[in-house]
Formats: sequence, C-alpha cells, structure tokens
Amino acid sequence: MDFEDLAFERVRIAPGALTARGFKVAGGSFVLAEPLLSGRFLARLTITAEAGEEFRLEGCVLDPETLEEYRPLKNPEYAGSFVEQVREAYRGWLAGLAPDCGSRALFALPQSNRLTALIEQQLGEGVTNPFHDSPGCGVFRRADNLKWYAVLLPVKLGKLKGLNMTQDQAELLTEVLNLKLPPPQITALLKEPGFYPAYHMNHQHWVSVRLDDTLGDERVLALVRQSRDLVAGAASVPKTAFSTPLGVPQAWLLPARPDLFDVEAAFRRDPELWWHQHVTSIKPGDTVYIYMSAPIRAVIYGCVVLKSHELVKQDPTREPERSMLLRLQRRYPRELMGAERLKGLGVAGVRSLRRAPAPLHEILAQAGEQAQASVPKKGAP
Repeated sequence: MDFEDLAFERVRIAPGALTARGFKVAGGSFVLAEPLLSGRFLARLTITAEAGEEFRLEGCVLDPETLEEYRPLKNPEYAGSFVEQVREAYRGWLAGLAPDCGSRALFALPQSNRLTALIEQQLGEGVTNPFHDSPGCGVFRRADNLKWYAVLLPVKLGKLKGLNMTQDQAELLTEVLNLKLPPPQITALLKEPGFYPAYHMNHQHWVSVRLDDTLGDERVLALVRQSRDLVAGAASVPKTAFSTPLGVPQAWLLPARPDLFDVEAAFRRDPELWWHQHVTSIKPGDTVYIYMSAPIRAVIYGCVVLKSHELVKQDPTREPERSMLLRLQRRYPRELMGAERLKGLGVAGVRSLRRAPAPLHEILAQAGEQAQASVPKKGAP
C-alpha cells in the first residue's frame, strides 16, 4: 500500500474540507504543496475525485528549486539514513494532513461504511465494537433482545476458502459481514461469488459476505434484514417502543464504567464533556442518558448533545476520534432507573450505546422536571 493510501485509509474525503485546509483546485483535482524537512524538500499531494465516493491520491516529494521528483522516496532499492529520514518526514506530513481532509471512517472499505450507515438509517441500530483488542470490527445487534445479527470483521484474503491467489495476495486485508441464515440457503449462496464459509463463526448457521462491492448494497441489506428476523426472540419488545419518528430528537442509552472513568468528577470539572461517538445517527439536540454499570447499575445522568461528528484529539497519544459534545442537564437518584426497572422496560442490559425505549425516555423526562439538577453553569467556579 502506498504512503498516501495508508495515511488516508479510514478518511472520508470531503471537498469542502480540502479547500478549507488549503488545497487548490487545478484541472479537476485538489493539490496541496508544503515545505518538508525545514524547506529542503516540497511535499505535494494531489487528490482526484473518481466514480462514486472514491478518490485517487498521488503524492511525491520535490526539489523546491527545480521541482524535480525525489524518486528514492518510493523506490525500495534505495536505503540509508537520509532516505529513511525523508520517508519518515513524508509519512508524518501525511498523517497530520489526513484528519483535516474529511471525517474518519469506521471501516476501511467504502461498502462497509455505506452499509453501516444504511443499517442505522433503516433499522435504527448502530454498530458497536465489543472486541476492545480488535479494532476494525463491528457488531450489529437487535435493540430489543441484544442478539447479534451481523458481524463485520477485517480478514486476510488467504483466510477465505476457495480463492486462488499468490502468497502476497493472501496477506492483503479485506472486510466481511457475517450473517445468520438458514443452512439450506447458506449452501446455495456459497456457490455464488462474494459468499464464503463464515470466518470465525459457525459454518452451518452463518455465512461471510465480502464487502468489496461484488454484491450490491440492496442485496446485502436484504440479507441483513433476514438475519435480523432470525434472531428475534418471542419475548422481544415491539420495535415501536424503541423508535422515534424521523426528524424528532432521539433518546439514547450510553454505558459508562465507574472503574475506568470517573464521570462524576469530569462533570464537576466541566458540565460539558466530549465523548467518543461510535453511532453516526446521533445528532445535536438528541438526549443521552448515561447508565453507570456495576456497582451502581442505574441511569444517573441526563445530557443533551451539543455537537456531533467532530474530530477531537481526546488522548494526546492517539489520532483524533469522532466525538460528540454532551452537556449535563440533570442527575437522577440511583433508585429511579436501576437495572431491574430497565428490565421491565425491555432493556435487559446496557453493554453499548443504544436507543432508549420511549417509555424510559418519558419517565426520565418527567422526573427531570421535578428533580434538582445540581448542574453548574459553564464557566462557574
């Protein structure tokens, strides 16, 4: 993978962001050139829009006087401390530039990101990643019974059975979506391009769909719906209890672990708090209820979303992450909305961000009118 593609692997490029960053439009492309290594070189990046949401990236390092390309940059036959210094400087320039050129995508492949957005829009269930040591994974689960119906995983091509390829090709990464389907249907699908025995899951009941646009979004989405229907339990809460009409602010349940993060101390320092945002459908004006896990096991905080989809560098050791800004509105007593009452409202557990059922939202909204918020004003001592 080229330097440019590696740096921009998870970036959804936005033309508006490019012009804001200083790119100039030239011949239908966006071009940016900036000094490198204290002006000893000139780094140049050209971004050209192609079909759909695809962009082609071409970069190089130039002599600032002659504009002659420094060819050792991408020639593996060249080695030595100076060449590595130039390469490292160029990588660092691209790494710092990429976050300014758009929003960070959750997944590497365009179809993976499109389907994630479609599932959120049409089914109202966002993707989460319970595998904290495996970035790039995503799980879709029903809001009513928390059962998984789709699992998005990065996988080396060599792990997919039935593909003929070289050893180098076998090491390349792709992404698959594991879906639960009836065994006879899986047998039939495995005869078609784009379907493989389920990676890391039961081959009899699950199948892997390669998300490289071999299959159209609509067909994959139809299979997603079928998989979701298969995991519906008899005791499921009707989906209408968890839905809100489009255009109306949504209500969400957000879990927090007291042993990992002191939410109370954070809100006492500042009633506005940046929080990592996994679900793209959260919008400003939505309500977020923060559920504190063991030993508290209750909804304690009610917040309003002030901003969403912002790239914020919360940890100086990591890249900027998509985040939302929460404003604390009120605190709730532990006994108001504990784990047992949540179960009675159809919420068996809060393991990841999820939509709040309408009855829960109504109860907490009414209680908030009577409860004392004890929320300091922004900027107050």
